[in-house]
Amino acid sequence: MGEPAVKLADHSQSLEAAPGANEAPGLSSPHSLRQDSHHSSHKKPYRIVILLLVSVFMILGSVGYYWYVYLERYVGTDDAYIEADLYPVNSRIMGYMKDVNVEEGDTVTQGQVIASIDDADIDFELNFKKMKLQKAKTDLARAQQLHDSNAISEFDLENADANYNANLADFQATEIKLRYSRVLSPSDGVVAKRSVQPGQFVQPGQVLVVVVDNRKPWIKANFKETQIEHLKPGQEVWVKLDSYPDAPIKGRVATIFPSSGAKLSILPPENATGNFTRIVQRIPVKISVKAQPGVYLRPGMSVQVSVDTQSDTKSDASSGGPSRVPSGKQ
Repeated sequence: MGEPAVKLADHSQSLEAAPGANEAPGLSSPHSLRQDSHHSSHKKPYRIVILLLVSVFMILGSVGYYWYVYLERYVGTDDAYIEADLYPVNSRIMGYMKDVNVEEGDTVTQGQVIASIDDADIDFELNFKKMKLQKAKTDLARAQQLHDSNAISEFDLENADANYNANLADFQATEIKLRYSRVLSPSDGVVAKRSVQPGQFVQPGQVLVVVVDNRKPWIKANFKETQIEHLKPGQEVWVKLDSYPDAPIKGRVATIFPSSGAKLSILPPENATGNFTRIVQRIPVKISVKAQPGVYLRPGMSVQVSVDTQSDTKSDASSGGPSRVPSGKQ
């Protein structure tokens, strides 16, 4: 009776020691499933964090590479302004203004009379010199007849001829002076400034009006000397006007100036003496543009330009404008 009881106790202990012995093959115990799920739940967050970090680094690397290539390709500056031909119309003679036929903002054509100077004194002078010329001409004809009859010498004939030529030149000079009493417009354009009034006394060289020829404007952009390494005439330029921010236009690099802007100023810098401070110089660049309909380019307007240094220098810049202007490296 005691031996079977011992065997039964040993069998129960073996079952407790091996909890999966009485389970079906291929099935896991609830205890093992809980351990596996707990272990995998600890690994999942680390994998997600690693994937997110890798994705972020890849995105940042792509964006950084793009901007590096983008900024190396485009060179820009906001130190740029619209320019055009300005014609100061000066008085060429001295006198009182008789009429001023234009106002500021008026459109004028080349050769149009925009002002006139009182010519009463000049007309009187012209008539007087005309009579002197006629007398000199008569004297020359009489001297020629006397010389032919050997009544006067060759010297007397030469004096009569010289007197006639002097009076002729004097008469022609007065004719030119009379013509200068009518002030003409030197070009098509718009009157930007009027500096005189009727009755005002003017001197030779005094500015009467300023005419702006706005048919062919251009841009003067002042690039840093560290930016012009890859600039070449003919490269494509994106232009953004401060007054028309939603209407970008296109242009072309026309000319790179042969010197800095400071060197062409009235008082150029002299660094040979005194304290020296190194300053990055600005090199003017002329950019030709073609305005779009409804966009008026006036001298002095501020613009932003960006040059595509990898563009074709021979293609046409008259194609449609971009939807936005690249900022470029400044």
